[in-house]
Amino acid sequence: SGEDSVIVNGHKTLIINRSKWIFDDKTEEYLIARLNRYNLTVVDQAYDPSNYTSRNIIGIQQGTKHPEKILIVGGHHDAVADYAADDNASSMAAVLETARILSKKKFEYTIQYIFWDEEEYGDWGSKYHAKYIKSNKENIVGVVVLEMLGYDSNNDFKFDIQTDENQASVNLANTITDVIDLCNLNLHANIVIPGTDRSDHYSYWREGIYYGVCYSGQMLSGDANPAYHTNEERINLFNLPYFTELSKLTIALTAHLAKPVVLFTDSNEKISQKEASFQITQSNNKS
Repeated sequence: SGEDSVIVNGHKTLIINRSKWIFDDKTEEYLIARLNRYNLTVVDQAYDPSNYTSRNIIGIQQGTKHPEKILIVGGHHDAVADYAADDNASSMAAVLETARILSKKKFEYTIQYIFWDEEEYGDWGSKYHAKYIKSNKENIVGVVVLEMLGYDSNNDFKFDIQTDENQASVNLANTITDVIDLCNLNLHANIVIPGTDRSDHYSYWREGIYYGVCYSGQMLSGDANPAYHTNEERINLFNLPYFTELSKLTIALTAHLAKPVVLFTDSNEKISQKEASFQITQSNNKS
């Protein structure tokens, strides 16, 4: 979010603005370097031949048993104003932390960690990607979109899950609440049916890919960040315990949906994939 410097191509730099009109690729190069650090296969998806600053960045963690089945978890990397800590650096950070932790584990399904471009200008990055996976007939088992995870003014730890009326989307929303209970997270989900069209999840619904939801703070349901889309939208407005719980949820949900390779206890007793997901989350609670 530009509050501190990062390393891009070996140089210390501040990334204060991620808006498309500045034609600066530092964000994309930073994301590529981080995903490479986690030994993921990185795809730099330039989707407009006339404008190569339009780039989705994708980190791929290959599944071990059913690699053809793909789980998507991501958030958009572009912004409207300077800093944009909540919208959407918060989601970028949660996805990167999920990739850092889960890249050390093995899962039956393939996980794609995606950072979409140009959400703020019409969801162009996710529209391109949704059409791409549909045309390639990829087997998508879930699409989890993150949006603005940092703001909770009244400490009620409520968040919204934007859900399509299709049963596949409803089932995914219900799975989120199950994971919250399984991992004893301090979160209270508000399932919104029908969900808004105001984020990247809608690009997949438009293509008939209904195994998707978007979860976020309560921007549209009474607890909006007052600095939304201004240069004052900075990390000082974060409710950090709330952001931490939503980040834990992202890690646990991704692990659960991707199906951890079944583990064994010290006594060689096989444990369930559900318990494996729980153990992964609990072992990283201090991270």
